[in-house]
Amino acid sequence: MLGLAALAVSGAARAYFTVPVLPGGSFGVDLKATSALDEAAIMVAVTGKHLAFLAALIWAWRRFEASGARRYVWAAVAATVANGVLLYGTNRLAALFVAASSILAYLALFPRHRARLTAPAVAGLVVVYAFMTRARNYWDPYAAYSGPEHALRNAESLINHYLGGIHNVAISVRMAETYGAHAGLTTLLYDLVRPVPVLNLLARGDGAARTSNQYFNLEFYQSTKMDVILPAVGQGGFYVGPWLAWTVPVALLLVGVAVERWMLATRRVEHLYLGSLVLMRLGTLMGSNATIQANEMAIQFLLPIAMVWLLGEVRVRGDPSGSAGPKRG
Repeated sequence: MLGLAALAVSGAARAYFTVPVLPGGSFGVDLKATSALDEAAIMVAVTGKHLAFLAALIWAWRRFEASGARRYVWAAVAATVANGVLLYGTNRLAALFVAASSILAYLALFPRHRARLTAPAVAGLVVVYAFMTRARNYWDPYAAYSGPEHALRNAESLINHYLGGIHNVAISVRMAETYGAHAGLTTLLYDLVRPVPVLNLLARGDGAARTSNQYFNLEFYQSTKMDVILPAVGQGGFYVGPWLAWTVPVALLLVGVAVERWMLATRRVEHLYLGSLVLMRLGTLMGSNATIQANEMAIQFLLPIAMVWLLGEVRVRGDPSGSAGPKRG
């Protein structure tokens, strides 16, 4: 209900969501371009989306356990596909993470009915991927070039992405040399607080202060264009130097280990679903950093977990090994 109320009062919250099968352009609004009220509404709406999916999935599981009627399995399939197809935000990977986490939650509750999900899930992912590809192609970063140079620059960008961002790491080394004097507590505060909706009111500043990712983009483009992610190891090098650059990625990995242990210890489908969102983002470590993870933890994890705790949780039956998911066989 709170999520619906947030959508009702905030136009930005409504624009934040996209359904690929409906006519429209690209992804929703950029969270950074909204007011504090809109940011709060967006957080509540995203949390409401996660909780609505979990409530529908658990309702279908309970009904199926009580009656054995297959229609409740199909209800769970419908909820899973709908949650994966309803996109929010501007990040393409986040959309795929939600779809994958939804599938994991379904399989935890309905392990013997995975075949029923296969065709709808594949169809839904094809629709989402095609939509994301179209949205991605609306802007060509190398439009100023033509012929072989345009093709080579696109190929270099593709190789850079699939080899872990080696070019981005090289640029981050140069960025640390150019802007190292700005690697202080103020920039660190901006890195960790600015990406968290509502809390970022504490880090508005006078407009002159920047995050480490903004300094990285200044070095990358030599302009104010901001669309490249500073790798975690580059963020570490910026703050503590090349010999301790590993501290930021290691810290993020430790966060992932803690979340995974918590998921396995509690054995609850809510934790499996929300924890998977965190772990998948951490799996793109070379394309992520502490700033991005702070944003993900706030929107995708901490607020939903707090709401789950307040509203009550449903324990998923686990096997003797303690792995998440229902007992099989």
